[in-house]
Amino acid sequence: MSFSIVDQLKHEVEAFGQLGHPALMQRFVIANGVLAGERLLEHGYEPGAAKECFRNAAQLALEHPELTYVEGYGYLEGLPLLIHHAWCEDAQGRVIDVTWSPERGGQYIGVRVDTEELLEQMEALGVYGVLDTGRGLNTEFFFRRDPQLERWVTDNGFAQRLPKKKSSMQP
Repeated sequence: MSFSIVDQLKHEVEAFGQLGHPALMQRFVIANGVLAGERLLEHGYEPGAAKECFRNAAQLALEHPELTYVEGYGYLEGLPLLIHHAWCEDAQGRVIDVTWSPERGGQYIGVRVDTEELLEQMEALGVYGVLDTGRGLNTEFFFRRDPQLERWVTDNGFAQRLPKKKSSMQP
């Protein structure tokens, strides 16, 4: 039986659910992500720094307008877990990953973020990642893209666990 990154994400949602955790990022990526096509092993772009996928992918997308920033989950053969990861895609949907070594096969599923929105998120959050800021999930981004997820959170009693929305009113 072959590995499926989508099945693994669904398994994580189920497992976290048994612990009373909403697994929001997994749910968001399943509903809004795109299963990536082939990974180009020889793509002509310079390798980025190890363990800096969000920075590497953001800078690559900003420097090369023919590429799109993608953030979600990656799986490397031989590693029994999914990793929150970022990469780029070309116009044909092929993965351009300048962070992970090309020697290992894998799978990717992620949410495409156009350059304008990437810049807005970087400026607003002060970090390269879009889905998880390192200080918590970017639920404003999730719910703007997927209002059904916000309804699910409210209907299932998880809304009180989320950070309060920023008010546009000044005291």
